[in-house]
Amino acid sequence: MSSPMEKTLSDNSPSFVSTIVEAAPQKDEEKVVEVCEEEPLPPPLEFPDGGWEAWMTVFGSATLLFGTFGVVSSYGVFQAYYEETFSVGTSNSLISFTGSLQFFIQQFGGLLVGPIWDTTGVKYLLPVSAACTALSLFTLSVCQPGKEHFWQVVLAQGVLMGTATAMTFSIALAVCSHWFAKHRGTAMGMVVSGSSLGGIVVPLIFENLVHKIGFGWTVRTIGFISMFCYAIAFFTIRTRLPFGKRRSLRKSIDWVAFKDPTFTLLSFCFPFVLAGFSIPYYFIQIFAGHYHVKSTITDNLVTIMNASAFVGRILAGIVGDRVGKFNATIPITFLCCLLCYLNWLLGASNGPALVVFAVLYGAASGSLISLGPASVAEISPRDKVGARIGTNLACVSVGSVLGPVIAGAIAQEVKPKTIRGVILFAGSLFAVATVFSIAARLSVSRKLRTKV
Repeated sequence: MSSPMEKTLSDNSPSFVSTIVEAAPQKDEEKVVEVCEEEPLPPPLEFPDGGWEAWMTVFGSATLLFGTFGVVSSYGVFQAYYEETFSVGTSNSLISFTGSLQFFIQQFGGLLVGPIWDTTGVKYLLPVSAACTALSLFTLSVCQPGKEHFWQVVLAQGVLMGTATAMTFSIALAVCSHWFAKHRGTAMGMVVSGSSLGGIVVPLIFENLVHKIGFGWTVRTIGFISMFCYAIAFFTIRTRLPFGKRRSLRKSIDWVAFKDPTFTLLSFCFPFVLAGFSIPYYFIQIFAGHYHVKSTITDNLVTIMNASAFVGRILAGIVGDRVGKFNATIPITFLCCLLCYLNWLLGASNGPALVVFAVLYGAASGSLISLGPASVAEISPRDKVGARIGTNLACVSVGSVLGPVIAGAIAQEVKPKTIRGVILFAGSLFAVATVFSIAARLSVSRKLRTKV
């Protein structure tokens, strides 16, 4: 194999090289000339950026996230049910911790999942994640009610579902790098939008069934839907590029990546994004109920946010490919900050204002979920995309667990003062993330009109 530098230098060289070897002196002092052809250079790496297999892989990956990350995105309706019915008396911070634990394990688990993906692809990750998802949901369906039994929910939903989504999230994002280069952002946006679609359907199923057939059979119904999604993923997701050699798990963290200032700044930016991201999803329904907003609005706020996020994640991928992932991240992060400071804070007790907030915030915050990994993939070598996304997600996981837990501690007793505190806390997290996103953009190029 020729090194990258040799490939570059050989672009202007002939297709063969003449090697002159002088033989031992002969009586007639003749020289022997040997001409040997050089080993052909490998063709440059190309990406289809479309085609049947590529788009079926996108469809399968989106379906996979529908049945897994879509359940995680719907935790807001679970949280409201736990607080009001299933586990009355359990602290808000513990219930919030269960939801954020899913995100934490999902993202921190990328340290292990990334290198496994880089060496084996979906061979082991897909069936193991399917087993974890089934075990999570069907175990959750038989958990006992009451605050003294809430530890069962923490293990079944927090730990097991988080473990399953750690695998599916890495699979769904990394496989796009096998098929797309120019339109990678669009593909990733479409894939991640599957989780938003799941976040629309799962709350509707939960709210409509839980009072008719009970908590257990409602969760089992969601479990059967998830297994159907896995069946589709098994038949549609395909890898294309060769995988690397196995490496020690001690090398799961790509420490070399932190020598890149852009990667480092992204690893500071997105923990703040994820810390603020989940807070409205977890608390908007609880806060609206406190202000006695109409139940027809309150019960559907999480669904509205996920529906809007479905559109936002697709549009973010398209816009990111047009203007650059970094250029798109800055205004969207700042918009999330403004929406929390203005729209949610001023309209926390007003039903129509909450609907407007849910639509705008869902689209804006949802798009950041796809722009983050796409930005990391953009600056990473192809053979290290999985490891670097995993390393970045491990950093992000710190924010995803701390944000909702701190918010839950602030709102330990739900009243106007604590509600304002939670909302201002969420807005401040996005404000800090905006500063880091600007710094990351400038570390790539200081030219404002450059597509980055």
